[in-house]
Amino acid sequence: NEITQMANVSSIKYIFTLENVDENETVNLLLENNKDLKLLKLKRLDSITDEERNNGEDYFSLMRYNIDQIKKETYK
Repeated sequence: NEITQMANVSSIKYIFTLENVDENETVNLLLENNKDLKLLKLKRLDSITDEERNNGEDYFSLMRYNIDQIKKETYK
């Protein structure tokens, strides 16, 4: 499939998905066939737990976390 071919010829090192969302078949296939690929999960506000909220997590801390995750691919 086109996504698999793109991952094989490019220098993609990370695949981003949303936290608490199951990976689809294509993502699982990419991870199986490309041992150098890493899965990074981005956080969503609607998936924040009570424990995270009690520990001071909020919209801004989650977005800072997401930015740090994205920087791993952007500034490699």
